[in-house]
Amino acid sequence: MIAASLGHSAEIKMSLRIGDRELAVREVGPGDLVLSQPTVLRAPSAELLISIDGETRCCPIEILDVGGESRDIVRYRPLR
Repeated sequence: MIAASLGHSAEIKMSLRIGDRELAVREVGPGDLVLSQPTVLRAPSAELLISIDGETRCCPIEILDVGGESRDIVRYRPLR
């Protein structure tokens, strides 16, 4: 007999906070992230917010590609 699995899918939300703006994030990798909408980034630092099942963690980051054209892929490095 095989027992039924009552698995759990975590609710995950990711965003990039720059000053008073919060931008939706689709994917995060070790050195880059993908925004949901292309945006021109003018600030050299931001906070990457990752919420898993309602528990939010904040990671200060340095944005490596500041200014220029609107982009959805952002290169960064953690500040901690």
